[in-house]
Amino acid sequence: MNLFTGEWKDGVCAIIAKICVADTTPDMKWILFDGPVDTLWIESMNTVLDDNKMLTLNSGERISMPPTVGILFEVQDLAVASPATVSRCGMVYYDYPDLGWEPYFLTWLESRREYERSINAPNPDQVCANIKLMYDTHVANALAHRKKECVELFPTHEINAVRSLTYLFDALATPENGLQTADAENYILHINMLWTFALVWSIGATVTQDSRRKFDMFAREVDPQFPSSDTVYEYWVDLKNHGWKSWEEKVPQTFKPEKDTPFYKLMVPTVDTVRYSYLVKTLLAQRKPVLLNGVSGTGKSIVMWETLYGSTDELSLQIIGIQFSAQTSSARTQEMIEAKLKVKRKNLLGAPQGKTVVVFVDDLNMPAVEQFGAQPPIELLRQMLGMGGFYDRKQLFWKDVKDVTLTAACGPPEGGRSPT
Repeated sequence: MNLFTGEWKDGVCAIIAKICVADTTPDMKWILFDGPVDTLWIESMNTVLDDNKMLTLNSGERISMPPTVGILFEVQDLAVASPATVSRCGMVYYDYPDLGWEPYFLTWLESRREYERSINAPNPDQVCANIKLMYDTHVANALAHRKKECVELFPTHEINAVRSLTYLFDALATPENGLQTADAENYILHINMLWTFALVWSIGATVTQDSRRKFDMFAREVDPQFPSSDTVYEYWVDLKNHGWKSWEEKVPQTFKPEKDTPFYKLMVPTVDTVRYSYLVKTLLAQRKPVLLNGVSGTGKSIVMWETLYGSTDELSLQIIGIQFSAQTSSARTQEMIEAKLKVKRKNLLGAPQGKTVVVFVDDLNMPAVEQFGAQPPIELLRQMLGMGGFYDRKQLFWKDVKDVTLTAACGPPEGGRSPT
C-alpha cells in the first residue's frame, strides 16, 4: 500500500492468481510456492485453501479461484506451519530413499552420451557403459564410506554430492582440458582417471583433514595406480603421460610479485593454492557454480579472488563481488547483482557481449536467520541458480538472468554464521 495515497498495489501472488483466473481454457493451472513457509503470510491463504477457494487480499479484494486452478507448496518441513494450514492441504511426504540419486544420474548419463558423440569420441556407447559401471560399483560405496567413517565440515546431501561429481567430471573430461579423442587406445583409461579424480573432489571434498586419510584408503581401492606416498588429494591427472602427478610439480619454483602490490594482497603459490585454483578455474570454464568452504583463516576468499582476476582475460569474465553480513537483505543482494548486469530486454538480464558474469559471494552463510528459519538473501540466490532469474522488485514481472555463474565462500556455522 502507498502510505501517502492509500492506494493498494497487487503483489506477485495476486498478479499470478489473476493471470490464472483470466485463463478460461480447461487446462489445469498450478501455482507453485517453492521455499520456506511461515505462519504470517500463509494465514492469508486460508480462505483460498478452503473449499470455496476465495483469495482475499489485504485491500479487501476477493478473487474466486476456478476448479482449474490449484495451489502446490514445496517445503522442507512443517516445523512452523500452523495447524490451520496443515488441515487445509493434502500432505504428500517425499522420502529421499524412495527415489535416490539414480534417476538424476541416468538422465545425466544420456546427456553425456550425446556429448561424447558431439566430440567424436571413440565408441560413445562403450564409454557410457564404462561410466555406468564405475557409478554402480563405487558411488554408493563412497557415499556409505563417507557417512560411516568420515566427518564432514559441511554436511552435504547424497544427491548434491553426486551432482557435484557429474559437474566436475563434465568440466574435466573435455578436449579443452586435454582429453584426446584421437587416442582411442588410452581414451577409456583417461575417462576412468578423470572420473576417480572427480570422485575424490566431490564426494570426498567436504570431509575434514583427518577424515581425508580415511577416504584416501577407499579411493585407492577405486584406482590402485595412485602413488603410495601422501594421500590421493595430493595428485592430479596427467593425461599426456597417462598417470598421476603430484600437485607440487605445478607449484612455480620462483615467486616474484608485481610491483607495488600491497602486502595483504600477496598470495605465495603453494600446493593448496595451486590445486584449489585449478579446481575453481576448471569449473568456471564450463560455467559451473563453485563453493569453497573451510574454517576461518584458510585463504578461501583470496584464492577465489586471485583465481577470478587471474582468469578474467582467458575466460572473458566480468566479476561481481558481494560481501554478506548479518544485515544483508535479499533486496540489497538483488540490487547489487542487477546493477552490474546488462539489460538486453525488459525481462532479460545478462553479461555484456562475449563475456560471462561471475558473482562471488563471500561469507555466504552470514545473513541472519529469520524467526521462521528462512535466509532471504540465500533464497534469492537459490532462485536465481535453480530457476534462472528473479522478479522485478517494482513492477513484479519475471526477469531471466543469462550467462551468470555463481561462486561463493563460507565458513562453518559458528561465530555468527548460520547453517545454510
